[in-house]
Amino acid sequence: MFHAARAALTKIGVNPKNHEGTVSEFGRRLVVPGLFPREMGRNLAESKAARETYEYSATAEIKREEADALLRDAEEFVKQVKNKLRNFKPAD
Repeated sequence: MFHAARAALTKIGVNPKNHEGTVSEFGRRLVVPGLFPREMGRNLAESKAARETYEYSATAEIKREEADALLRDAEEFVKQVKNKLRNFKPAD
């Protein structure tokens, strides 16, 4: 999701320096104006939080249901970004 979000931002000339910037800029520049649904911004933020929780914790364990939901969200996110980028026309 992170790389798909960065690809979408790159298309509009935005190059965030980190994960947090990618999440916030995706929301501000692509979700708020209505280019992508709010749900995508929310899913991107939630996936970032989950990744940080499970990657940096020695004791946290992800439940199968949560992992499946994150995977479904990621697949849908990437699909929507790919579709939008395929038909993207930069503003003049």
